[in-house]
Amino acid sequence: MVAKLLEFEIEVLAVSVDAVHYHILARFPDDQVKGPVGWAKKNASHDLTELGLPGTVWAKGCRPLPITGRRHQLNVFRYIAEHASKGACVWTFRDGVIGE
Repeated sequence: MVAKLLEFEIEVLAVSVDAVHYHILARFPDDQVKGPVGWAKKNASHDLTELGLPGTVWAKGCRPLPITGRRHQLNVFRYIAEHASKGACVWTFRDGVIGE
């Protein structure tokens, strides 16, 4: 998902994905969230199928919530990062660019 969002020049700060849900903290131009997230989910589904995990992975749509300030941004970042301790796959900008 991160790689596809970066292809769309979305500034991604953190992503977590687990068996039940995902979270993305990113800056989307002109508040256009659903299109890029939809493409990222479609790309991830294709990758999972290639790995031998066919079937429906994602629910339709997404529920974007705007960040209201710096404190909110930091809290959301921590919330997403903490999902790693619960078994989620977590990526943050601190991990570097995907594929490098």
